[in-house]
Amino acid sequence: MSYEVIDRELMFLYFKMIQEEPEGPILDIGMFLKRIGAVSRRVLDIEIPKTTVLNGVDAPGTPSFPVYEKIYDRILPSFVPEETRYALCFFLRPQDLYSEKEREEILSWCASHCDKTVTEEDVSAFGRTGTARFVNGRYNVLLGE
Repeated sequence: MSYEVIDRELMFLYFKMIQEEPEGPILDIGMFLKRIGAVSRRVLDIEIPKTTVLNGVDAPGTPSFPVYEKIYDRILPSFVPEETRYALCFFLRPQDLYSEKEREEILSWCASHCDKTVTEEDVSAFGRTGTARFVNGRYNVLLGE
């Protein structure tokens, strides 16, 4: 697994979308906050409220630390399809974590279980889509069924 510096814009996108999301649980596949080395729910002077339910799916092959049990409300050790409906899902930099087949399976699940899924992956085959455009690029948004 390679660890790369994630740009500030992507961190801003993550926190801003959580702030703007109406009530509902949020799923972070790959635990973005862990991957950027966050030690709290606050980054770039933006904070995820304690009332926001934030569940994480741990990135395969990464060490676990107790601090993440305080950041995330629930941590799944690997992606296991479940029946929970999520208001927002992040699937950021998935090519670093999952094979192409695994990414397709996860996105297929997201299409039917998440109102919005933010990713760099091509989501055109999975349903209604949109984009979140920022200065350095764009992130695809898969809109749930």
